Amino acid sequence: MAVGNLADGHVQLTLPWRATPPTAEADAAADAVRDRFGATAVTRGALLGRDTGPEMPLLPDP
Repeated sequence: MAVGNLADGHVQLTLPWRATPPTAEADAAADAVRDRFGATAVTRGALLGRDTGPEMPLLPDP
């Protein structure tokens, strides 16, 4: 399933923990998403659509 062209521009939303340090639960949730969907599944909105150049493949954790 794919969805595209929902909006013309990309906007970085303010996350609830922007004013305070991230919580352990927020870090764990982001890590779980990255583990399931890949390292690029969670990224800053400001970086969407930018060419980051060649990527080095990551080795799995032992």
